[in-house]
Amino acid sequence: MAVKLHRQKNSVENAPVIKPSSTIWIGGLPFKTSDADIHERFGSFGSISNVRFTERYDGKPTGMCYVTYSAPEAAEAAAASMNKATFGSRYVHVKLHFDQGTIKPSRKADDQVKTIRQDQVNRVYFGNIPFTTTETELAETFASCGDLKDVLIYRDKNQRSRGHGYVQFKDAGSAAAAVRDLHGTIVGGREMSVEVPKAMRAAVAAVATSTTVRVTNLPVDLENDTLRSMFDHCGAISHLRRASDNQSALLVFDSPEGAQEAQGLAGADIEGRVIHVQLTEEKDE
Repeated sequence: MAVKLHRQKNSVENAPVIKPSSTIWIGGLPFKTSDADIHERFGSFGSISNVRFTERYDGKPTGMCYVTYSAPEAAEAAAASMNKATFGSRYVHVKLHFDQGTIKPSRKADDQVKTIRQDQVNRVYFGNIPFTTTETELAETFASCGDLKDVLIYRDKNQRSRGHGYVQFKDAGSAAAAVRDLHGTIVGGREMSVEVPKAMRAAVAAVATSTTVRVTNLPVDLENDTLRSMFDHCGAISHLRRASDNQSALLVFDSPEGAQEAQGLAGADIEGRVIHVQLTEEKDE
């Protein structure tokens, strides 16, 4: 019986063709950098057709942007000349950006980057409030503890208050402060309770004081000093440890406030990849 032989194609023939890139990625920019600033500093390398700044999940700047030139030669020259150059008071990192077809999630998806566990430790439950109390009134009370994401009063099918619900904060430290400062507060003549579920109390206490964040979905070829520069505005970083696959890292800050601020970079676009950032109790060895 004749056997049909399939000739294996040369691996070079099968290799994807990478077109010259006309776009550069810039990281480590001062937050006040404007479109005009980019044109002024990077326009000398060639005609710029587009500048796109990336944002955190809460709309604040990340200190990163993409610059597209009219010609690949201009992008190559900018990357070669401006990488690790000073820009204002900071050193910027500049690399050619090759589009790999990555679709950036919508802002709504970015806002869901934090894990369920992180959402849980940022949430407190209140009870024993008057049925006439509104979400707006509660928001005014809880705002003294930190930035709020959501306030919900549980209601029956007729939309009547059940007298209890939850408040979602943007960070675990604010949730811990609410339990400490507002439990037993008098609201409308009643003593309001503010608690977290028993199963989460230890986690809230631990995460609220954690100085470590885990960053995932990092570009494999991202240099450690570039990664550090992306987060150094949050606070002093005492240690950075990269995973063996280079796609995740632990960042240890000198204070819990620095780690909590770093959470704001969840959803940021680094070289075409949307990163995840969450507080962790994991200790760096």
